[in-house]
Amino acid sequence: MMHKKDVLLIEGVSKLYKESNTQALKDVSMVVKKGMIHALIGENAAGKSTLVSIIAGLIPKDSGEIFFNGERLNFSSPKEAYKKGIALVHQHFMLVDELSVLENIILGIEPSFLGFLNKKKALNYVKFVEKEYGLSVDPFAYVGNLSVAEKQYVEILRALIHDPEILILDEPTSVLTEKEVDELFKILVSLKEKGKTIIYISHKLPEIKQIADRITVLRKGMVVGEFDSSELSTEEIAHLMIGETASLKPIRTSSAGNILLSIKELRAGSVRTGIRVNGVSFDIRKGEIVAITGVAGNGQEELIHAIFGLVDIISGTVVFLDENITGLKPKELRKRKIAFVPSDRTSMGCCLKCTVVENMVMPYIHAQRIKLLNWQKLTSQVYERIQKNEISVPGLSLPVRYLSGGNLQKLIISRELAYNPKLLLVSDPTRGLDTKSATEVQNLLLEFKSRGSVLMVSTDLDEVLNVADRILVMSAGRIVFQTINDDSVSKEILGRYMISGDKSEREVTGVNHETNT
Repeated sequence: MMHKKDVLLIEGVSKLYKESNTQALKDVSMVVKKGMIHALIGENAAGKSTLVSIIAGLIPKDSGEIFFNGERLNFSSPKEAYKKGIALVHQHFMLVDELSVLENIILGIEPSFLGFLNKKKALNYVKFVEKEYGLSVDPFAYVGNLSVAEKQYVEILRALIHDPEILILDEPTSVLTEKEVDELFKILVSLKEKGKTIIYISHKLPEIKQIADRITVLRKGMVVGEFDSSELSTEEIAHLMIGETASLKPIRTSSAGNILLSIKELRAGSVRTGIRVNGVSFDIRKGEIVAITGVAGNGQEELIHAIFGLVDIISGTVVFLDENITGLKPKELRKRKIAFVPSDRTSMGCCLKCTVVENMVMPYIHAQRIKLLNWQKLTSQVYERIQKNEISVPGLSLPVRYLSGGNLQKLIISRELAYNPKLLLVSDPTRGLDTKSATEVQNLLLEFKSRGSVLMVSTDLDEVLNVADRILVMSAGRIVFQTINDDSVSKEILGRYMISGDKSEREVTGVNHETNT
């Protein structure tokens, strides 16, 4: 029965993905009250994204009922959901890289609303939404040139421009710094105060405790709990999510050896983007994890891409095992045992339409040799690696789009580590993963330290502090702070340099001297 304060009622919703025989949802029921922030949590593959995709009209349900303000819903498209007042911000971006920010934001908006191709009117409205909610990004920039965090802002702006009554956010803070998270939370509280209802999906339990009024926990497609946020501790919520008592923090050890990679006065960028990496120098030693953090969009992504031959190097050198590899392309770098895991796992890290086996071998096999491969033997090897790393897949011959975010990321990292690299370059390795999956991925990196080294770019300070031996902070394309990761390092210290961008020569020079002795 739906009460006046209930804006959304879900009764007995089930969903089976027939292609993979995966029961994503089983008899799910929940109530969302008007003007509240309602968190939907669970491990990867718990059914969260499937449920909100049904609510937002992206996919049909098999059974059950959904009521919005007392009206039975059965959307056949997201456009119908938008018209009713329900907007979804996806975890995986739904943007067109070749279009500008403005063009992406107004895609799908009815001409009667903004006028046929009236970009001036559209621009004014976008600026109004940006000012109203405190989100800012260049409306004329091409989306393909934006950082991951900036793309997140565009997705949120796309949703807010529809003035929805229910705003669904799927992992909205996975690429944001603590300061940006705080700013987003202020926006969400403001929306709540104006009577908006927010369904908030996240794996970050401290954030959920901070922002959510009510929480629904999904496990293996079923609801295992619904309660006020104040009723349970973080540990009790984690136990509900996982269904077992387990250590949710990786174990870090340190035993660094000789220099493996040396970056000297590196400058990188392009005519279109300008200088994104400006005079960066640092070393990585054998058996250590070096983390580069900073506010998204300050050159971290371009730095790791430049090292792997994806961004033009203007000046400076990259030396790996005493060989100058500056400007070499990815194919040549892979031959030298350098592996790469990008932040955008769905477009750069894998082929969503290709099978599990194909994704595991494709980056390392020359196109002309594919037909000559022993696929039966490869399938057997892939199966062994999947079993070893506890990756859950519906079938080796099925496309990887059926994998959860956590299992897809473990698959990509497992693939890169399968070819025994000496250096792993990885960007935002646990973005969008639940606590358990994130710990499993971090443990993969920590286990790899006995065989090689890791250069990790991450905007998640908890992740940085969990796994890094040394931490570098970038701001405006430069290294502004370096430190050994010991008990004296905190998120507050790192955050200060991330936000201010002030460079401390004493701290940078002192740490370099200390770590090179």
